[in-house]
Amino acid sequence: MSSFSRSAQQWATFARSWFLIDARMQPPGKIATMCSVRLQGKHKPIYHAKSDCGDHVVVINTKHIAFSGNKWEQKVYSSHTG
Repeated sequence: MSSFSRSAQQWATFARSWFLIDARMQPPGKIATMCSVRLQGKHKPIYHAKSDCGDHVVVINTKHIAFSGNKWEQKVYSSHTG
């Protein structure tokens, strides 16, 4: 007999969890992909596009992300309003 009951397994599947993602020396695209998968709930077996089954995500060490080449100095972000 297994130690988990069926209801405990179902609760673990439907429950929202917290994920802590360390962004130190990771490319921004990889961090964004990991976060979006967890926020949408695509890592769960019960995923459906119209259901809200995503989890909570906290990203730490965003100050130390890794850009390839000289993107840190050369990248220019501009913002335009109305």
